[in-house]
Amino acid sequence: MFAGLLVAVALCACGSAFAWGPRGHEVTGAIADQLLQPNATQHVQSIIDMPLRVASTWADCVKDVKQSSTGSFVYKPMAQNHAACVTFETPEGEARMVDYVTRNWATCPRPKGKGCHNQYHYTDIAIRHKQYKLGFAGTSDYDIVSAINAAIAVLQGQSASGPFSIRTSRRRC
Repeated sequence: MFAGLLVAVALCACGSAFAWGPRGHEVTGAIADQLLQPNATQHVQSIIDMPLRVASTWADCVKDVKQSSTGSFVYKPMAQNHAACVTFETPEGEARMVDYVTRNWATCPRPKGKGCHNQYHYTDIAIRHKQYKLGFAGTSDYDIVSAINAAIAVLQGQSASGPFSIRTSRRRC
């Protein structure tokens, strides 16, 4: 009984280890930074000009680009993401996010009022699966795994596969 109570208290005292949200993305990016070999770190720096820990929140920040009633797009930071998005909240950074959303808004089946760039940010498969496999419920040709594959193609000098519009590998998304 005491051992069970001790385990329950220990589990409640532990912080969440989720890889989503600004903090989860930053931790995941920091781990990736630590795992990179020195030449890979230099290559990442030459492409995005920041550590992966910082860059990891960009896709959440991009979700704060909304379509106005006139059809134009505008960046309106949400309070929960704002601190993690400050790095990208420059005129150039906001223009880059708006440009990305404009190009990727309607290139996939999408829920009403949400752009495709929101779906490129995640996949949602059941925890019972031991691996990702396209075709499982919650996977699609426009989820994060497909988005990563499109980004890899761009980094290799190829075109991004549809539905993704990635402008270039050099900080212009």
